[in-house]
Amino acid sequence: MIDAPVKRVLVIDDDQGFRDFARDAALSQGWAVETAANGQGGCTAFTRFKPDVVVLDIVMPEMDGFEVLRWFAQSGAVAKFIVLTGYNPDYANAAEKLGGAMGLNQVQMLTKPVRLATLVAAIAG
Repeated sequence: MIDAPVKRVLVIDDDQGFRDFARDAALSQGWAVETAANGQGGCTAFTRFKPDVVVLDIVMPEMDGFEVLRWFAQSGAVAKFIVLTGYNPDYANAAEKLGGAMGLNQVQMLTKPVRLATLVAAIAG
């Protein structure tokens, strides 16, 4: 029997508490996980880690989630993107639509606070 490869999850969020929450959620499922505290760090981690799923905050200082999505699209990134915000849900809706318009195949929107089961299901799906 051949084991399926371990899912690789990258969490990009400026909120340390949420990064820890999402990291722990991924680890509880046996997935490999890396985190980044900002957009630039997320882009660097993406190149090195090559995740299957990216959990991305939209509202961040310096390089926000929209800019990160643009970078992913221009880089030809292939991954599932879960965009989140604790602010107005319209931000995440706009990011979901923008990601699709830029050619990113799988972009899903969630709002914070997010339940553990909801986040795990989104990553797993």
